[in-house]
Amino acid sequence: MSKAENENVSSQPAKDCPEFLTDGPNSLAHRAWEPFFKKLPYKDYNENRINSAKTVTKESKIVPGNGNFAAVDLKKGECFEWGIASVVKGYDINKTTHLFTWSSFDKKLAAALSGCALYYNTLGDKSNCRCVPYHKENRYEMYALEDIKAGTELTIRYDSMDWRDSMKPLKKIIHGED
Repeated sequence: MSKAENENVSSQPAKDCPEFLTDGPNSLAHRAWEPFFKKLPYKDYNENRINSAKTVTKESKIVPGNGNFAAVDLKKGECFEWGIASVVKGYDINKTTHLFTWSSFDKKLAAALSGCALYYNTLGDKSNCRCVPYHKENRYEMYALEDIKAGTELTIRYDSMDWRDSMKPLKKIIHGED
């Protein structure tokens, strides 16, 4: 792990790492997990590996383009969407905003996510949802950080926006900085 990654990891509050987070302590999944999340049973995932039935995608109210919205009321801690990741080998994630960072430690590894994942916009730390990535298993789960009413736009924090060059315009929008 590089010095910068160590500094990034050490700035996160220490918390226990649940056994099911296969990427281990200090991974993006570990940092994303909240104790109030209601873990998606593996059986549910295995019977339907892509599920976005509780969301709809339509014109965003936050930015020009599309956004995801709650199709039904969501409860705090609820896993309301899940899907699979397809790793894009040899492509530098820093060149686009349309792919997801797919490693806790390799800041260039990219993946495309299934379902509606591409259309989650961000409000930075004020976002109402969280993506928990399972890098080793090439899958993800979306959780509600608060009770969310049907019709509300769903947002996630882009963890890589603090260091990805392609995300600099977002930082200006969200934080008013370059």
